[in-house]
Amino acid sequence: MIPGCCQWSLMVTGLVSNAVVSCGSLLLVASYALGGAEREYERSERLLANILPSSIAARLPDEGILACPTS
Repeated sequence: MIPGCCQWSLMVTGLVSNAVVSCGSLLLVASYALGGAEREYERSERLLANILPSSIAARLPDEGILACPTS
């Protein structure tokens, strides 16, 4: 049988280690997700540059929206 003070300290140690591992896992997943979003953004930019005429593709980062000409 484990004495009361040791039992309490083991429980606290378990809770703290569980919290540390959970936070670390969350940071790892968030880092991976943000990196994936950045890669997809770069991929979509390259795709647009290949599809659109160069004059329009060059204006996109500045204006942010592609407006259709009315004429």
